[in-house]
Amino acid sequence: MAEALPRAWNKETLTGLLGAVVLVAAMIGVFFYERGQFHEYDVTWQQAPSETAQQAQGATLSTGEAADHTFTLQAPSLATVEVTVTWTDDGGDPDTFQVLVEGPDGRSGNAQGSQGELVVEVPVAETPTATSAVGRNEEAAREMLLSQVATGQGQGTWTVTVTLEAAPGATTPVGGAETQADGANDYEVTLQPLVWDPVLEPIAG
Repeated sequence: MAEALPRAWNKETLTGLLGAVVLVAAMIGVFFYERGQFHEYDVTWQQAPSETAQQAQGATLSTGEAADHTFTLQAPSLATVEVTVTWTDDGGDPDTFQVLVEGPDGRSGNAQGSQGELVVEVPVAETPTATSAVGRNEEAAREMLLSQVATGQGQGTWTVTVTLEAAPGATTPVGGAETQADGANDYEVTLQPLVWDPVLEPIAG
């Protein structure tokens, strides 16, 4: 009888230890199983067109006249707003246009030129800082990254003001007398929103 208690105690102890070992092994197995369901990616960022480009046809302007064109943007992760104004001279020396782009929160940009096209790029948000991501698959990792950069910056109304600064007509070689007025000073405005787009590369391992 004196030895029965130690034997029972030893048996219970061994059973408990064995159970603990099995439990730890199971937990380790679950850990590695779950870990195996996730993948890690290197991330770089590029700017890509978001919504369909919006266009507006400008009416004919006289020298010194200006016209406003408004656009509404809803993209949640804007990087840059790019505005292009194009025109074709009717005759004479090149026309000179000025373009002013104004967005929410005081963002703006402008350009002036006589070459038939002006491009104004207005930065909205800096390059995201994330350089890696983890997800069950690439789509899940991508969705997580996009949710992080969906700040809503730049959403709202953007105004593009186009001004015709000069529209010289055809002139004589000597004396510079105007022989034909420049009568067609119409133009076209195109606004293209660009958003931050993550590029994912799987990390082997």
